[in-house]
Amino acid sequence: MLSSQLIRQWWTGSSHAQLLHAEHRLLTSLVKSPFRKPSASQDVASPSREKTNEYISTNINFVEFVAPSQVAGLPTVILAHGFGSGLGFFYRNIDDLLNSGKLLHDGNIFQPGEDVWLVGHSLGGYLAARYAIRMKQLQHKNNATTKGPILSKLVLASPVGFQPPPSVHERIPNSSLPPAFRIVDALWSSNLTPQALIRAMGSTRGRNAIKRALHGRIPHLNKSASQDGPDSMSELDLLANYLYHVTVAPASGEYAMNSLLEPAASEAGAGVYAREPLGSGTMTAGLLRKVNTQQSPLKSLKVIFGDHDWMRFNETAARRECESIRSNCKIAASVHIIPNAGHHLYLDNADSFVNHILDDG
Repeated sequence: MLSSQLIRQWWTGSSHAQLLHAEHRLLTSLVKSPFRKPSASQDVASPSREKTNEYISTNINFVEFVAPSQVAGLPTVILAHGFGSGLGFFYRNIDDLLNSGKLLHDGNIFQPGEDVWLVGHSLGGYLAARYAIRMKQLQHKNNATTKGPILSKLVLASPVGFQPPPSVHERIPNSSLPPAFRIVDALWSSNLTPQALIRAMGSTRGRNAIKRALHGRIPHLNKSASQDGPDSMSELDLLANYLYHVTVAPASGEYAMNSLLEPAASEAGAGVYAREPLGSGTMTAGLLRKVNTQQSPLKSLKVIFGDHDWMRFNETAARRECESIRSNCKIAASVHIIPNAGHHLYLDNADSFVNHILDDG
């Protein structure tokens, strides 16, 4: 086990400590606000509270940002990233959210009775919605019942999963699919993830592939270093370095992709669908059960897509589901389109993304 770990680290040029260092460098370079971080990162960062880390004992990788002038009674905002991403991807949103006076977590550390706004992107949005449906009251060890986190607002940013997959009769048979799609389907069915392909490339080719893909998906990232000096890095370099270490880290949650999602093609087009979709009344029924048993404190559900977002094929199903939720669950549910934004709307149009989180409409 140790030998295989050492070989992987040698081949990829990455380790857990290097991942934490890349995360720390990204956040301290591009976010002004101080944060707290788990004790596992002590080997790469100073424990000073001034723009670096204060350490908390936990096994969950999360970051807690504290507003400079926190307003009592305001909720904690939880940001849940999508598949293949990491908590550092929200760096353009953190300071603006904190300036509203809110405490900000990038993880799943909740306190009983804590008022929470949960924001999930892509697969993180799907999982956030499933959490809202299935969340139950917590039990103390002495069996006394207490409230869990009070989830009052749910924001699903470019979520997967509202549009049900095509039926068996609607799907194009594999034999009639283009070769590229058949390859994707075969790799997906074999649980061969994009991360596994990058690991196989090794350090140099893997890093170059990540940087090219990131620049292609988010071309507006700044390619010039903000400071002079041999160690200075551009926004693109910081994010690419961080994403590379996230990608080649030991496989874990990436294997959930095949269990939760599936690619499918029909005459209407090709896409990635949830095996258990949120649309067609599923989310409505789940929330309605909680409303009827007085277990749902949810007051607001907001679904947002970018105007050129490849996940926007979920928009019609999301609008139908939100209309059903408004009618049956008496929860303010709505769908919004962010201009000048694709799937990574939190980076493409950060101001609008933050405004949609903070606004009640």
